[in-house]
Amino acid sequence: MRKILSIVLIGGILMSIFGGCSAAKHNVICDESFEGNKGAYREGAKVELYYDMIATDTDYSFFVDDERFNALYDERKGYVIEFTMPAHDVTVRVESKNSMMYEPESSTTKHNVICDEFFDGNKGAYREGAKVELYYNNIETDTDYSFYVDDERFNALYDESKGYVIEFTMPAHDVTVRVESKNSMVKEP
Repeated sequence: MRKILSIVLIGGILMSIFGGCSAAKHNVICDESFEGNKGAYREGAKVELYYDMIATDTDYSFFVDDERFNALYDERKGYVIEFTMPAHDVTVRVESKNSMMYEPESSTTKHNVICDEFFDGNKGAYREGAKVELYYNNIETDTDYSFYVDDERFNALYDESKGYVIEFTMPAHDVTVRVESKNSMVKEP
């Protein structure tokens, strides 16, 4: 009887410690070109994938659930795609474009990057297909930031030395980059 009671007690302790083990897991869906743990994750888990199939003269755009994702480059790992797992399956994909291709209509026309004075980087005019990199370092504590490129939400990554990094390929039109901030200490009803 004591043996059964001990087993039940130990089982109860293990269930309380590992109680989250029964939570639903959601899949990370991507092709074989991505490295890292591509399995299933619980909501809130940190997901980190790597893309190292890098060619010269090629621009890469990464997407997480069709939202453009700003992946940082690591010399050892390649591009790093890191996000917090939501409560659903996530699709990660990459698009690549040869940056050396001649495009007559984009070779002469430049388009403007429009943003406020709190953004640093090259805020001038760019030809279609050019890499644009802006930085936002007007950062306040207890504040959440949302970045938008032409009203499309953009996942900017934080870099210790630069602040938030907004990187994209210039389209064939002017682009407006903006930020919205919200005090993270204020609880909404």
